[in-house]
Amino acid sequence: MKGVLLAWVVAMGITTVDSFRAGRGAPVPGARVGDGVLFAGLGLLPEVAPTPATLAAWGFLIAAVIASPQVIPPAVAIKPAASAKAA
Repeated sequence: MKGVLLAWVVAMGITTVDSFRAGRGAPVPGARVGDGVLFAGLGLLPEVAPTPATLAAWGFLIAAVIASPQVIPPAVAIKPAASAKAA
């Protein structure tokens, strides 16, 4: 449960940083509803399967970080390798 809770707190931080860097100020509560529902559902799983729930929570968090251009600027993000074909 602690791993899922920590992932949720970090996700809230990512949502807040993303909103401020985009120049919109504090995020509206509706921007956090999806995160809350997802992590609340994952929070119910540790009773039955704690490790998969924690791994899924951190997996969703890593996906959110990669998908957010405000958190990782495009110049820093990993870009696909150039084609090996010679022109």
